[in-house]
Amino acid sequence: MIYDSIKNKERYKDMPKLYEALCYLEGITEENFPEKKIVLDGIKKFVVPKVYDTEPEADAPFEAHAIRADIHYMIKGVEGVQTADLTEVTPLHEFSVPNDCGEYEGPVDGTYWIKPGYFALVLPGEVHRTGIMNGKPEPILKAVFKYQVED
Repeated sequence: MIYDSIKNKERYKDMPKLYEALCYLEGITEENFPEKKIVLDGIKKFVVPKVYDTEPEADAPFEAHAIRADIHYMIKGVEGVQTADLTEVTPLHEFSVPNDCGEYEGPVDGTYWIKPGYFALVLPGEVHRTGIMNGKPEPILKAVFKYQVED
């Protein structure tokens, strides 16, 4: 996982897919926040707007993807993103190939607090859960840019 400020996007110029995504996300604000999914390249590249309240970690399962990376970019609010080791978690269901998502349970390795202007990149195979509250529920506004890592 990479956790950083969008202000540092130039650090990722040598990673073209990530850099392109960060440049796109940087243009999303509270004022122009999309109301629905933005399809940029079919199932290979799209942006999903997320509006919800954070919740206790016990209410959120871990997930992992096989082909797509997620970039969680915070517009408003603060949420925790927790990571886990894929070798130490247990699947809750069969992996959904159409949704590129598997759900898991297991021990937390780390927690990162994403605040406005920051992002967390989660690559395929990296177990994570989002929407974790910091003390009490809080409304958040974020955009999740999903892109297929391999062509």
